[in-house]
Amino acid sequence: SSTAIPKAFPEQLGPFPLVEVRDLVMTVDQANRTFIAVEPFEIIEYLRSDPEGTQLTGTISSVAEVTLDASARAEARIPAEAVTFCFAYPIDKESLTDQQKGYFSTTTPAAAFMMLGGFVYFDAGGQPICYMALALGDSGLTFGPRHPCKKEWLEPLKGRFAEVTAPFIRDRAKWFCWINPREGPMPKNAHGCFVYLHNEDPTVHDERDCVFYVIQMSSLRAHAPHQGIIARGRASVC
Repeated sequence: SSTAIPKAFPEQLGPFPLVEVRDLVMTVDQANRTFIAVEPFEIIEYLRSDPEGTQLTGTISSVAEVTLDASARAEARIPAEAVTFCFAYPIDKESLTDQQKGYFSTTTPAAAFMMLGGFVYFDAGGQPICYMALALGDSGLTFGPRHPCKKEWLEPLKGRFAEVTAPFIRDRAKWFCWINPREGPMPKNAHGCFVYLHNEDPTVHDERDCVFYVIQMSSLRAHAPHQGIIARGRASVC
């Protein structure tokens, strides 16, 4: 039988292996939706805009409840005590070329977290217990098919978009944002989704604008029994 060739963005998004970042030291301000990273030092030194600075400041989404079922959480290596989570947006150092960004994101999990973004998981007391980077690979966090982003959805999402930093997406989409589960104007958002905009102006709708919803294991099995939200696979930042 023939082997299907994986589609590329914007026909398909991911899958993204989730890789734990063990050497990342940062504080998360849920109220102001920011984070401050102070270690690992070599990553901070490479990405900081202030040559005299000792930390990196970034943006996070609002915090939401973890909605994945027990099986998906276990496969994703999300700690059982994780109750809520947020998405940490990547740090965009404009002086780097797309080629440099692409290479840097594959060097360590911390570099992938800073360059591609990642998820922060919190316990019942609101304390961070796990940082997971979005890595590149042929398995991992899985998304459903591409859905058009309707024009009327842009106004409720105004001000939430960040510039795309991922080299494999940057030459197509210009802006993106993470929408938490059951949040936003889109009706099928059970477990969160990424929205991508293509116009240079994020307030202007483009027919190419699209949404990719996270798919849980049970949903995938109903359509393709051999797949799962987190599959065993090799990430590029081991």
